[in-house]
Amino acid sequence: MTQRGETGPAEGFGEREFFGFINGGANHELKLLTGAILLSNPEVPYSNSALSQELIGRQGEAVVWKVSSGTPAQYCNRSLEPIGAVVKTEVIGKKGKPVIGYQAEPLHREAKLACTGALLGWSLDYPDLSLQQSFGATQSSSMVRTPEIRYRVYTALLANRGGLTISDIFTSLKGEGYPNYESMNTQLTRMQELGLVALRTTYGEDHAVIIEHTSYDALFGTLEDAMAETQAAYAAIRQVGQGETTSVNEIISKALEVDPAINATLLRSKLLSGLHFGGYPGLAVVGEPQTLRSAVTLAPKAKKPIRDLHKRLEAVRDGDYSGIETATDIIGDTESFRTLVAKAKRFSPLVMGKALGHQLLESQLISIVSAPGGVTVRQARNALITQYGRDIAGHTVRAALAAMVRHGKIASDTIAKSPHSKKKTMVFKSNEQ
Repeated sequence: MTQRGETGPAEGFGEREFFGFINGGANHELKLLTGAILLSNPEVPYSNSALSQELIGRQGEAVVWKVSSGTPAQYCNRSLEPIGAVVKTEVIGKKGKPVIGYQAEPLHREAKLACTGALLGWSLDYPDLSLQQSFGATQSSSMVRTPEIRYRVYTALLANRGGLTISDIFTSLKGEGYPNYESMNTQLTRMQELGLVALRTTYGEDHAVIIEHTSYDALFGTLEDAMAETQAAYAAIRQVGQGETTSVNEIISKALEVDPAINATLLRSKLLSGLHFGGYPGLAVVGEPQTLRSAVTLAPKAKKPIRDLHKRLEAVRDGDYSGIETATDIIGDTESFRTLVAKAKRFSPLVMGKALGHQLLESQLISIVSAPGGVTVRQARNALITQYGRDIAGHTVRAALAAMVRHGKIASDTIAKSPHSKKKTMVFKSNEQ
């Protein structure tokens, strides 16, 4: 077994290979447990059913997740094989016929197993923060996937304890192929929702800004197609008038009068972003525009776990392969294995989505929709994230709320998205409203 200081970093396991592993294998505890089983037993080929039985059997008698055979197969096909952790092979199935199987890829096997162990050990040590949150989904519309983006953001923030501007972070990622500033802003907003980073502006929100125009000038779509925050902002800007001087705070205040249901934090972020880069939404800073700075830091509760996560992975890159022993210990210990499976299930949006009728989810949604005036699907989803730490897909939240309406547990109403829009939206509320 390769240990600290014996051989140094694996030959050829460079940045491309490391981030390949981060993108494809680091963002889900159950995926890592699947990889750990395969990488720890390089001579053994596993069929889909054999892998699922391993994932079930290693939980002991108190099984917390009865994993189907399709789950590890999906991990292998979509993640572990593309990153070179496993290869397809042929094994003899239960009926004596050859079926598709998977086996560890020899190239960089120890480095990838060490990364796997480092991540699983970290997840055991921080039960309230999942790798699913820390790294996000593998899929991405850009050349740079979300797990790599977040890791690079962590690296940059850890090297600059006082924080960085969104522009600084975007500029550093632009060389890696990251597409545009708005995507960076969206990524950081999402990380803020999950409690990973904190966003604040060092630019005075009462600083004077002038309204250059009041017309909606998006390249695609109309104002009626825009999000409610944008519609409310333009309504507020029209109230102030073209050529008039105002402030971000004043626009937000007027926008809330137009539509009290909008997300003021999101609107503030979009307005400041528009001021920083010009154009949206027709505003310009009075005075020196370079004074606009948005500071990004690690969120207070995330500092210690993220610092530790980064430290463990960087240690592997430096040649510390003690994670191999951690991985083999975890998959050989029933309690540790079961704990991580339970954690993977608890934080999995997919599994949550299959539990629409679960009493806990219903009670949380009933509490959320009791807000005065009710809530939209988006507002309910945001509340699940911020209040309960449950990152559930929007379509799943919608289906759950609709089911509760059908069963008479809550009520719903259709209202205009804003006084300035013909479009309708569904609002869910308690039966007592």
